[in-house]
Amino acid sequence: CHTLRVRTFTSNLHASAPFHGLFQRQYFSGSILVKQTRNLGLAMNGHGDLNNFHAGRAAIKLAADPAYSYQSLAIDFDEDDVGIREQYRPFLFDGSPSTDDWISELELSTAIKMVQSEILDKGLDRLRILVLYGSLRIRSYSRLLAYEAARILFRLGCDVRVYDPAGLPQKDDVQHCHPKVKELRELSKWSDGHVWVSPEQHGNLTGIFKQQIDWIPLSSGSVRPTQ
Repeated sequence: CHTLRVRTFTSNLHASAPFHGLFQRQYFSGSILVKQTRNLGLAMNGHGDLNNFHAGRAAIKLAADPAYSYQSLAIDFDEDDVGIREQYRPFLFDGSPSTDDWISELELSTAIKMVQSEILDKGLDRLRILVLYGSLRIRSYSRLLAYEAARILFRLGCDVRVYDPAGLPQKDDVQHCHPKVKELRELSKWSDGHVWVSPEQHGNLTGIFKQQIDWIPLSSGSVRPTQ
């Protein structure tokens, strides 16, 4: 015959406090009744920390460098290709970066200093970024978000180009020579990295965004996001 009984005392119990209880085990051995009683002290070990703060790294606060505060490393109009600027930089106001909006007021001195010293001062090519978005609506918030991301990267000295997916055909094995397909593939090969912005549709990426991914073949040097 075995019985197991646990009595707990939970008054004033909080996440970081140990668990206290009385564990009582009673069993029969022949005609002798034996009782064993012992206290339990089960520490929660941070399991009550819902935000998992105990596993986080210590934050390091970087001081802004006044010499680089609020500077811009954007490509000047005179240095830029006019055709590229008109076709692939729709995020610029009147063809030039704005100097009085929230992008220009971001404190990016640490990143700007790094780009200046590690790339531009060494005569290296600017980082080439392709921005893809997944909506064809006239008033598309995902496209506007993609433009804002492009503007930040442009201020940080990147060569940013935004691809317009309008007119991209459905993925098949026939239209590899379609102008929009060739344009997308050339931009992908040109780029060092991508920024992807897509709305959620039925719990997934939109169809037009998935088509852009599908039209970029792995054989051209592309890498799956999971690799």
